[in-house]
Amino acid sequence: MSFNNSKDLSIGLTPPSSAARLHTRAVLLTYCLDPQAAAGASKDDPFARHLNPFMPKRADTGAQLSTLNNRMRGLAMDLYLKEEEVRLLRENVARLSDPERASEAEIIASKDADIAALHQELWRANQKNESTDRTARLQREHIQVLQRDLNKWKNVGDVEALQVALEQKNEELTEVCADLEAFKFERTHDKQTIKTHAEQIEQQKQEMNHQAAVIEAHQQEMQRRDAEAVEKIQQLEEQLKQAASEAGQYIAKLEQDLKHRAPDSETMKKLTDAQVQIGKLRASATLAERNLGNIVRSKLVGAVFLRRPDPSTILTEEVLCCYNCWARNEQCDNKVVCRRCADNRVPCRRWRCAASVVGETVCPRVNCPHNHDWNGWLKAEVKRPVWWLQGAIRRVKMVLWWV
Repeated sequence: MSFNNSKDLSIGLTPPSSAARLHTRAVLLTYCLDPQAAAGASKDDPFARHLNPFMPKRADTGAQLSTLNNRMRGLAMDLYLKEEEVRLLRENVARLSDPERASEAEIIASKDADIAALHQELWRANQKNESTDRTARLQREHIQVLQRDLNKWKNVGDVEALQVALEQKNEELTEVCADLEAFKFERTHDKQTIKTHAEQIEQQKQEMNHQAAVIEAHQQEMQRRDAEAVEKIQQLEEQLKQAASEAGQYIAKLEQDLKHRAPDSETMKKLTDAQVQIGKLRASATLAERNLGNIVRSKLVGAVFLRRPDPSTILTEEVLCCYNCWARNEQCDNKVVCRRCADNRVPCRRWRCAASVVGETVCPRVNCPHNHDWNGWLKAEVKRPVWWLQGAIRRVKMVLWWV
């Protein structure tokens, strides 16, 4: 007997007897008090199966909730594994904090920053899981509302009105299932976005490692050139000392000869020639020192060193960021020790013109390809943004994103 056609109800149904009404009320009461028992009874009673169309969909919803809970537990385990990985990396950072292995420590620090970004992504995934819990709770509350609505119809004798109410609830449950499918699609899209971000972070890490290797090779080449220049300077100094010693010995010998000889015009002429020769040697030594300084400066044109500024140094607002902030691609300020290096308790080193570092003098800025201040610290064309203002803007953006 079909309940989906009003003609069947008007032609094929007879007024229910008192026994049928009692049977209908007993089935509805059993479903309200014990849905599991009602589900068992519906297997043997076709009328109860027709009055209880929500049981299969409730079972599907429960299976979906169980799947979501399993995913939440899997994400929690992933979070625990990531925390263990972060702990191990921090131990490596502490082990590599030796100044002799500063380059490795800087690379580890950049990786630590990348791990912190992944940690942030996991935190967002947990927030999504919390929203999933809220959605599941709302679905359970909706099912409870459906049960309460069904309780209202337990004393209804009109089967046609009960069928209309059941169809309405069936449509509402269909809408809930559609919302659940939309939520599943959104979760899949979020996972794909997190995977894309992780790939981008891995690519950035590879690029940073390549840049660090290039910088290390450049530093080794500059150190080799510096060693050659220092060796040449030492050789010239030895030659100058030897020439000065020979000139002094020659003068002493002439003076000793003058004490034992009578002054004559020939001796005075030799003495005068010796003094002239000494003057020429001194001029040659001065010229050699000047040329040596020019050679050293020409060798250092275009070179820069990483140095820690003195506490009394005043940096301009256009100064380039420190090495640590550059390696992590983060904001920096113009203090002697920037805020991030002070918080992380690491040396704050900046780029300085090699002519200012080696000569301990002001760079002449002749043929110097770098833009730097009068003290040799490299700077940009525009002023650096304020550190705390950038942090405030970032926090406001995060709040707006969550809202």
